[in-house]
Amino acid sequence: MRLSAKLHFRPAVSRAALGRRADKPARWLAALLMTSLVVAQPGPASAASTVPSVTDPRYFAGANVPWFNWGCDFGCSTTNGVSSAGVHSALADGFARLKSANVHAVRWWVFEGDAWQINHDNSGTPTGLNPAVYTDMDAALALADQYDLAYDFVLFSGPTAIPNKWLTDPQQRQHLADTLAPLFARYKDNPRILAWELFNEPEWDIANNKIQLAPVQATVKLLTSTIHAQTKNAVTLGSATLDGMSDWGGMGLDFYSPHWYDPMNSGSACAPCTDAATTGGAHGTGGAPIVLGEFYAGRDVNAAQRLKDFRAKGYAGAWAWSLFSDHTGDKMAIDLGAVSSFTSSLAPAPDAGAQPAGPVAGPDSAAPAGGGQAASGGSTSVQLLANWVSPTYVLPGQNVTVYQDLQTAADTDVRMQFDVVDANGHSVASAILDNQHVSQGAISSVSGAVALPNALPPGMYSVKSGAYSPDGQKLLVGSDVATLRVDALPPTPTPVPLPPDDNSSADT
Repeated sequence: MRLSAKLHFRPAVSRAALGRRADKPARWLAALLMTSLVVAQPGPASAASTVPSVTDPRYFAGANVPWFNWGCDFGCSTTNGVSSAGVHSALADGFARLKSANVHAVRWWVFEGDAWQINHDNSGTPTGLNPAVYTDMDAALALADQYDLAYDFVLFSGPTAIPNKWLTDPQQRQHLADTLAPLFARYKDNPRILAWELFNEPEWDIANNKIQLAPVQATVKLLTSTIHAQTKNAVTLGSATLDGMSDWGGMGLDFYSPHWYDPMNSGSACAPCTDAATTGGAHGTGGAPIVLGEFYAGRDVNAAQRLKDFRAKGYAGAWAWSLFSDHTGDKMAIDLGAVSSFTSSLAPAPDAGAQPAGPVAGPDSAAPAGGGQAASGGSTSVQLLANWVSPTYVLPGQNVTVYQDLQTAADTDVRMQFDVVDANGHSVASAILDNQHVSQGAISSVSGAVALPNALPPGMYSVKSGAYSPDGQKLLVGSDVATLRVDALPPTPTPVPLPPDDNSSADT
């Protein structure tokens, strides 16, 4: 754990405890009414569907619901569940606001609290799901179709919110996975499911010694493999901070979704202080995308600029807290006007048939793709090894840093050149590093900042790396490094007041 120094960033209680407004009589009445129903059977996968990807820019700016009725959205059915008329109507109003703001990613909690929707026997072993869960899930996905949304469904609000033995007892852990498997199978590859998120901020329970790390990791690994066996939908976990990502490497997660709030304004928990590539490397994410699963985007901050900055730093998404703020204890609302100003001006997605830029000629142009193979420079061979770019989403006028590892068969000096190349193969920006000394057999790391022109058009660009003779006249070896997206975002307008929420007085 690396969170001991970060506990002051958030309240001692979790987001779940801070925000819930449980309506226990309603949910238990719903459970009683549903006990006579037949358990729902898995439905067929959606035909001609495409599983959404978190790397799709459409899902960059997202919103946390996070719940309308705590512990009741999925399972209370006609008694305050998603499928009840009043809740369905209120959700539709909120989702219509998201659609107007061009927001397509929604993070929504499913079994928050004690997960009463999971039936169990007298020993506490999970035995099945309350069938009303499927009724409400179907209603939620119908809303997603109507308002062009994709959901990140959060299964549990925390490890110790559910019975401890479900995590610590290997047999009960397996029964939990088996109980949830039909849920994943029923919505197999559904195009409206962006991801299944296993836990919200599990690091708090671990840091507070409520449960050990090992059983949580074992549960994460088992549930991840269970989901992957049933569907192609992605799996993630919502860490309390960037540092928390270190605990979940090797678990099979498809992307990471740590949280960031303003008090986390320094050190390794500060998302605006770093970039996705750097923090991912520091925390062992293996290059997987990083989405900021929660952040504040209210009217008293420049929410549009925050989204611009996060995108420029290479994060795959940033999902604001929260859409139904009156249903949470913190009342943190989203400035959808500012979010809309960001989403409406994103660069268009690249053409699916577009090919990487080809090589450009000349010693002062980008190096041709060489795959990092060795090439001879007189009596010296040079080999380009690992390389990467940070960030991969930028604005005109910003810098991108190119990193290149290289190795030579003998001591030598080389001239390194990094180029940003357009779709026609023309270099639009470059950086030259003269007299870079490389020792025989050693792996040397070289990096350089490339300044993008202020008037650079939006779109997709290639980044290339080349090692030249010291005079720059002979290309020794070249390699493609990465693809770069340049966005064109206008100056942030002054936020305008949103119309009052018709359901602002609703509470649970």
